[in-house]
Parts: sequence; structure tokens; C-alpha cells
Amino acid sequence: MVNATRFRDIMASTPAPVTIVTTVSDAGPAGATVSAFMSISLEPTLVAVSLRSGSRLLDRIEGNGSYGVNLLAEAQSELALAFARPGPDRFDGVPWLLDHGLPRLEESSAWLACELDSAVEAGDHKILVGRVRSGISGARPPLVYSHRLFGTNSSMRLREYTSIEARTAALARIAI
Repeated sequence: MVNATRFRDIMASTPAPVTIVTTVSDAGPAGATVSAFMSISLEPTLVAVSLRSGSRLLDRIEGNGSYGVNLLAEAQSELALAFARPGPDRFDGVPWLLDHGLPRLEESSAWLACELDSAVEAGDHKILVGRVRSGISGARPPLVYSHRLFGTNSSMRLREYTSIEARTAALARIAI
């Protein structure tokens, strides 16, 4: 059996997207840095995040039934660190707004508003499956975490970004 230290070392070599999962409650906005994020399904549109069991963020998400996923941009490593550390108000001084009733961090690479579909216990974490209600895709290279370092693996900055909607419209004009 692999011990926890070796498992952490192995997983450190796996590039992971850096996200800040957010929600809001009567106590205000809440969020935490999460690298356990993935898409699950196109029909219906589902994503998953994994949060430590017993965390305040998990309790708030299960309480209100929704969460946001802010996929951080390459230049947001300090923000990732700020939301990874315990603190009284992680949102202090951070540009954000409410979108679909959820905190959306400005200048992120992308953002999703999710309705909690199910929660699955998995060891010392819970996997939250969310039905995507809304989303925004940006033109910023994403922040990834690998080998205990932040960076990006994207060549996006080398070309002009065009949304899938714009590409589809351009192809439709060519086909006529």
C-alpha cells in the first residue's frame, strides 16, 4: 500500500487545473483553492470538485445547493495561495461580483455556476457533482499546478483566442 507521503509526491507530478470554488450564504461569500476539478458529462453538462469532508465551504455548498468554479488564469497564483490559506476574509481586496447568485472572481480564465446534483463520500473528501447552469470562457491561459509549482501548459498566448461560438459562426458563413 502506498503511504500518504508517497501518494502526495506521485500526485504532485500530475498537472492539475487550479480553481477557486465559491459559494455564498448568510455569513457572506466563501471560497477555497481546489485542484481536484474535472468535467464529467456533456449531456447533461456535469462537472465535479472534491472538498475535504467537514470543511466550512462544503457545509455551505451542501446547505445552499450551489457553487461556482473559478478556473484561475496564469497570472493568478497569488490568489490561489490566498484562498488556500486559512483566513477570516479571503475576499478582502479581491475583485469579484455575484453572478447567478454565486461569487465570480474577475480576471479568471473561465467560470462555471453549478447546481449541486449529488455528493459522494470518498475517503476523507466528498466529490460534488454539479450541473452547470451558466459559464464564461475567457481568453487567458489557465493556471496549472504540477511538481508543487504554478505555471501554464497552454500555448494560448501564442495565438489569438476565438470562442467556439465565433468559430461556429465563421464556419457557417463559409459554408453558405
